Amino acid sequence: MKRDALEDPATRLVADLTHALRYALTGAPDHEGRFEDGVWENWSRTYAERPAHVVAPGDEAALCAAVASAQRLRVVGGGHSFNATPLCADTMLTLDAMASPPRVDTARRRVRLGAGVRVRDLNRALWAQGWALPVLGSTDAQSLGGLVATDLHGTGRRHGFLSQQTTALRVVGADGVARDCVPGDALFHAAIGGLGACGVVSEVELEVVPAFHMVKTTQMVSVDALPESVDAALDAHDHVSFYFVGGAEAGGAARQHTWDRVDAPLTPDWTRDRLIAELKDFAISAALPDAATLLAELEPDSALSHLLAPPHSVVMPSSDAFGRKLFYLHDELEHGVPHAAWVPCLEAVLGVLRARDFFSIVEVRFTDDRSAGWLGPGVGRRTAYIELATPLAQPRDEVYAEIERVLVDFGGQPHLGKWTRLRAHDLRRLHGDRFDRFDAVRRTQDPEGKFMNDALRALFDLDLDAGDAR
Repeated sequence: MKRDALEDPATRLVADLTHALRYALTGAPDHEGRFEDGVWENWSRTYAERPAHVVAPGDEAALCAAVASAQRLRVVGGGHSFNATPLCADTMLTLDAMASPPRVDTARRRVRLGAGVRVRDLNRALWAQGWALPVLGSTDAQSLGGLVATDLHGTGRRHGFLSQQTTALRVVGADGVARDCVPGDALFHAAIGGLGACGVVSEVELEVVPAFHMVKTTQMVSVDALPESVDAALDAHDHVSFYFVGGAEAGGAARQHTWDRVDAPLTPDWTRDRLIAELKDFAISAALPDAATLLAELEPDSALSHLLAPPHSVVMPSSDAFGRKLFYLHDELEHGVPHAAWVPCLEAVLGVLRARDFFSIVEVRFTDDRSAGWLGPGVGRRTAYIELATPLAQPRDEVYAEIERVLVDFGGQPHLGKWTRLRAHDLRRLHGDRFDRFDAVRRTQDPEGKFMNDALRALFDLDLDAGDAR
């Protein structure tokens, strides 16, 4: 069920400030789903369910038995979800008890581990052994299985997807049988981005690289100059992203982030620098939207812009360079659009937000066509991702629906772990033969719909009344 308790601005602000204070004092962020008194809720407390059964198997035999015996079942991990796809009134299963420490096969440069492991724990363990993942997303609170299920993307001209470095999966079907699959197997490509509809991903094998340092640089740049400068930035840097402020006047500035591998030593007190930077961003996005709008409307080279948002670089371990630790409570909508269309698409999105005087952070990231999944937002083409991250205090459904229509008009493919009103017939139209191949695997793995809930049926079940499609 959807929960609205934190839609109230005062309640949401208190929750955000409490979260920020805890992070400032302890360095431990609190943005993960949880079971409490028999109820599971996602990280932002916007969706919750009281399942009849909660199962936490300790080994594969117990996992297979639990899957085989359940009538309906969904797996939950870090709970960094923005829709109802994790929910199940019958059985909710967590793989936390199977999240064993990773052991790197140094000769093959591979690590195989349980899908319940959180990315933050994987990063720490790999770093301690001298290894790293080449790219990560914007949070490390998610489970590895959740990242597979949503076809995790970061931003990068060479490394953009977790699936690029995924070399094998082990998937438990509705019959309780565990199957290994590798690139080239239909189950492998259907499971990546399939939201768990093809079975429970219990183990993941990944390529790893020697641990490295990364410099992250942040600066304000001219919005008007971006159409001509982005491709040069993508060529010059390993990873690039931009933050825009929805609702601000046209032109002005955006915040550019770049990441590059370096041989330089770590910045002294880099953890303190990151903490201060995140608290500043958190304050502006969560509590001071007028300040964010003002900053976006300044000329990036002005003295005031340099005073309020000076350029900043910090060298960090690669395990900590990509992800943000501190999140204000918000909702997200994201589509991947063809790279060639991102400028007019973004202009249209920002135009809608400006016309509605609607505040939202809008992030843009980029990848090449290297996803191994069939249904992800960046599948099938070079992609720019346009994402809205909107504080919960603002009513969003009507504006998000209008924005999604704009994104789809520009060829957008939705991130299925986030807000969407698209339906199975829409996804079939967007993904074509990829959807049909996914559908065939899903029906083979789960002929009775054990892994489906209402949200997944809306997304994947073509047998629903076509009138339900948008």
